[in-house]
Amino acid sequence: MLRQLLVFLCLGLALSSLLAAQQGRGDPGRPGKQNLASMLREVKDKEDKVDRRIFGQIAAMGTEESFRGLSGVINSLRTEYVLGSAYGAFLHYKGKPSLQRKSIKFLHLHAQKHRRPANKRPAAHALGRLRDLARHEPERLFRTPLKRPQPVASIAFQTLIPMLGERGGAKEADLIVTHGELRSTRQENTIRAALSKCKGTSSTKVLCDRLGDEDTPLLWKNLLLDLIAERKDSAVDRALVAALDDDAPSVRTHAIRLLGLRGDSQHTSKLEDHLDALDSTELRAAVVALCRLNRNDPRWARTLLALARSKRPEERMGAALGLLEVRTPEAVALLHELLLDTSWRVRFEAMQQVGTLRRSSSVPLLIERLDVETGRAGLRVHRLS
Repeated sequence: MLRQLLVFLCLGLALSSLLAAQQGRGDPGRPGKQNLASMLREVKDKEDKVDRRIFGQIAAMGTEESFRGLSGVINSLRTEYVLGSAYGAFLHYKGKPSLQRKSIKFLHLHAQKHRRPANKRPAAHALGRLRDLARHEPERLFRTPLKRPQPVASIAFQTLIPMLGERGGAKEADLIVTHGELRSTRQENTIRAALSKCKGTSSTKVLCDRLGDEDTPLLWKNLLLDLIAERKDSAVDRALVAALDDDAPSVRTHAIRLLGLRGDSQHTSKLEDHLDALDSTELRAAVVALCRLNRNDPRWARTLLALARSKRPEERMGAALGLLEVRTPEAVALLHELLLDTSWRVRFEAMQQVGTLRRSSSVPLLIERLDVETGRAGLRVHRLS
């Protein structure tokens, strides 16, 4: 027993000595607490193979010497990935007035004039992360007519979007729609928040005009529809009606929904033109919009009846949706008839609407379908019964 204790004691002492030796030397793969000169030497020796955390350790010293050292090793690096960490390290100088100003100036200079695009882009990104402190540099970077790669101007512009939104004018709205990029959810949310603050009549007109421009990308059109949806300007109604003739079904569908929600029945005839739409989603949107606008109109009830008797399954599916909205005894009876339709898609749609209706008179009809339906329609019946 005593022998075992001695063995464990010796082993513990050996491990402690080894650990102490490693801590004293520092792990070559991970920069530890070293002096500034040794860290700068390590960057120059290893260049792009250096552990990227070393740049943050240099800047974290927060001294004039560390700033000069970090600035000096930038040009020994080549890959954009490593340069991103090096330029990003300048953010450690936030809160130190003199070094903060120097960092902003350094990043702006490299983003604007460095000879290598691989330096310009990460410098612009780092400058953008300082946008609360560097409000003018990104705008100068975007607007200054120097020879520069377009990506740098684009990176700079992304940081300007919130500021443009705060200004809230038509010129700012036009700039955002012209130069904003919808490549990610984050970018979309930033643009949406900024443009929602551009509320004036002239700003709304800018958004409506861009919606009607055939060169405006599809993603932008759907975003613009969201942004103008609740605005009361007359230009909005005109833009929505014009969007009913857009080449993209998603844009037409979006415009139909919004017109239905706005509740103006003067557009009824325009919406009725979409009851024979080839796109089933567009047709459904037209039915829902017309139900909102014409719920108590006998003529609309006759239109639904015609849809329920249509040869096109899509129109009969739309009728099932509309009959649920109307909910008169005649509409409910016709909805029950569609449970026996020749198309499983129509039956499936009718079952969904009958389930939403929740009438006791529907239960026997659903039970009858239990032994008949298969596939999706069958699963739907079982869930409703």
